[in-house]
Amino acid sequence: MDETREGPALYLALPAAVWADAERWAPWHAGLGQLAPACVLLERGEPVAMAPVIAAIQAHEIAVMVSGTLNQTPVASCDGVHLDPPEEGWTAAALAQARRLAGELNLGIGAGLSRHAAMLAGEAGADYIAFGVPMFSTDSRAFSAEMTHEGAALTAWWGEVMEIPVALVVGPVRYQGAVAADFMVPWPDLKTGVSAGEGADFLWRPGSEAGKGHEV
Repeated sequence: MDETREGPALYLALPAAVWADAERWAPWHAGLGQLAPACVLLERGEPVAMAPVIAAIQAHEIAVMVSGTLNQTPVASCDGVHLDPPEEGWTAAALAQARRLAGELNLGIGAGLSRHAAMLAGEAGADYIAFGVPMFSTDSRAFSAEMTHEGAALTAWWGEVMEIPVALVVGPVRYQGAVAADFMVPWPDLKTGVSAGEGADFLWRPGSEAGKGHEV
């Protein structure tokens, strides 16, 4: 981890309901410059529809990851793929398959709250590990304080024992607490349009003035 950086970098996740809707996507696109995320994750949708969105984000020199599942062909022009655990959980064989699927692209692996899965992913060649709920989860119960604190504790442990970057998935919730992660992963609340991350350090509504509510 970069010891000179104060807090985690922003890794913004955008649900298909946002990026595939021209009206919803416009303010997020316009705000990319002020948000300056290290990376944007797009929930997978129709590849043809994703192409111009990917290009628009990359024009800001921001890497674009696309969510997916095992055996899905990576979306052309993206910079990497993110995979959350299958229902049966990660195995060494499945993670080796994921690495082959990604090829030369970056590979992000969601480990849930499993140290074992994270270790297997690291051994398989993942480019980063994500602790917490699956990306784009809509189950509010999964974002309980206890679950999020457990994910934060795992990111701290990982940072102490491994060099592979680690992300904490917080989703559309306010998280109060220190985070020893390389990246914080929030996504918009589809009802309010607000994306929230670590406490009051990241709270932004599309169309808000630059410099307000964004101090990652």
